[in-house]
Amino acid sequence: MNSAEPKISASQLMRALQGTDICVFFQDCDLVYQWIENPLAGWSEADLIGFSDRQIFEPKVADHLVGTKQDVLASGKNQKIEVEASKDGVVSWFDLYLECEHGTDGQLAGLLCFAVDITEKKRREHNMRELLMEVSHRSRNMLSMVQSLANHSLKSGDNDHLLERFNDRLQSLASTLTVVTAADWDGASLHKLIRAQVLPFVERDSVIDITGPDIDITPNAAIHIGLAFEELAANSALHRQAPIIASEVGIAINETGDGILARWHEKTDYDAKGDGLDALTLKKIVPAAIGGSSQIDHIDGKLTYKLHVPAINLREYADN
Repeated sequence: MNSAEPKISASQLMRALQGTDICVFFQDCDLVYQWIENPLAGWSEADLIGFSDRQIFEPKVADHLVGTKQDVLASGKNQKIEVEASKDGVVSWFDLYLECEHGTDGQLAGLLCFAVDITEKKRREHNMRELLMEVSHRSRNMLSMVQSLANHSLKSGDNDHLLERFNDRLQSLASTLTVVTAADWDGASLHKLIRAQVLPFVERDSVIDITGPDIDITPNAAIHIGLAFEELAANSALHRQAPIIASEVGIAINETGDGILARWHEKTDYDAKGDGLDALTLKKIVPAAIGGSSQIDHIDGKLTYKLHVPAINLREYADN
């Protein structure tokens, strides 16, 4: 059997391929590897030279390779295929270019093959698909949330108040998304989240004090907890008919062993029966969304709201 005569020297070929993701190799007509230049990551000459595809690769991959290579040898037509191969548990992808090689006497000598490592490209494509699916999922969730806010706001019956509260709730959602996005959708700082919700209703240059640990919560929990604190702050400003005075409001976060307790406390000068709080959001919607519970007390000029947030809503537990 004639061997293929290289058109450039092996040393020249090695220098040309060095640092690239391109490998060149030659297989004889029995599809045994004869030489290889610039083996791709994870592979070596010892893994290939002297062996056939069926000795190297798992059956499914070997069948694909052998069948295609035999077609090229029989037809003389070049082909390109994509190959997914595993070595030592690591999966890689290659674009494989196959062409017949003839000896100096014109007789078929075997196949000259070029393999291009496209593993990173495939991983980027996979990550992009995952990202697009995640964006689609979150977009649907946001649309559902906006629809829920609109339906809930419609129940007020007062068109002017409806529009104002709907806009406030949309702004609350936007503020929450800003906090969550800043953390790459990996969670949200509870302190930052609450401040973002309360800030629009507080006196200029005034800061609401938040005591207790700053705990990262999941994106879903952030959306609903944000709505609760926006409702509390909006209600306070509405009845004061003025921005909230920081000294009259306190927010505390306490760890409970099975989650956290978020507490809003404020001094009020309005009647408990006419406080205007959206009890449905605070007592039912938010607790149900996070699997928690809540309590509202308005006694002797003091309004207190307690929201128990189960541990599953905390990022450190959700990741486990």
